[in-house]
Amino acid sequence: MQEQTPGSSRLPTSIQTIVLTGFMGAGKTTVGRLLAARLGWNFLDLDAEIEREAGITISEIFRIHGEPDFRAREASTLQSRITRAETVLALGGGAIESEAIRALLAATPGVCTVFLSAPLQALIDRCLAQQQKSSAIRPVLADRERLHARWANRLPHYQQAHLRFETQNLTPEQVASNIAESVTHLLRTGMKP
Repeated sequence: MQEQTPGSSRLPTSIQTIVLTGFMGAGKTTVGRLLAARLGWNFLDLDAEIEREAGITISEIFRIHGEPDFRAREASTLQSRITRAETVLALGGGAIESEAIRALLAATPGVCTVFLSAPLQALIDRCLAQQQKSSAIRPVLADRERLHARWANRLPHYQQAHLRFETQNLTPEQVASNIAESVTHLLRTGMKP
């Protein structure tokens, strides 16, 4: 289900780029790929772009250079890609905490931000299930107090997105379909929700 989020900024007058945001486990990359395919648009995962440019993983950037360096790379990489037309872009879960990222999202014409929303426990369950299927370890899952603090800090920023889509109890295909329908409708009707 889609809704314009309370306190969100007005929808752009035209949509050139859809930026997916949400906490870890929200499905930003999976839904983003599906959404881009449905729309016939390009897909970019910001974390993957950063890793490609750096030649090392995000966790290695954090370990070797620290979080401030990673956040600077994140803002720079987003700035160089956000104006690409007909692109679905998945942000990292923590990107929205950066004032520079939020300002860039708000100031760039044609950018529509979409918050993929689900209760925190559902997101944790998804991450635990993913962790069992792959070798990807999310250390933050072991520290629930820190995890809850991150969620609480980020939620107000996620809620500033133009649109919010609830993902609990839906497949990634259903979420992508819901977003595609809404965006197609908005584009067809001149951005009237």
